Amino acid sequence: MPDAIDDAKRALRADLRERRQQHSEAVRAAAAEGVKVQLDALVASLGARSVSCFLSTPTEPGTHDFIMDAMARGIRV
Repeated sequence: MPDAIDDAKRALRADLRERRQQHSEAVRAAAAEGVKVQLDALVASLGARSVSCFLSTPTEPGTHDFIMDAMARGIRV
């Protein structure tokens, strides 16, 4: 049986999905670039040779560019 915390989490996720759907392509592209910059810095600082990464949905900040660039650099994704 769902409890108040489950209901609150479900509502928050729905609200975030709705807000992301309202973002322009420019805002999504800027968010994707910010994610990529941060992930690239993290991988570089750790010297990672293998990473796991969620594939973003169309309304989420993109991870596809990071994944493609990481693979091109020989990082196992």
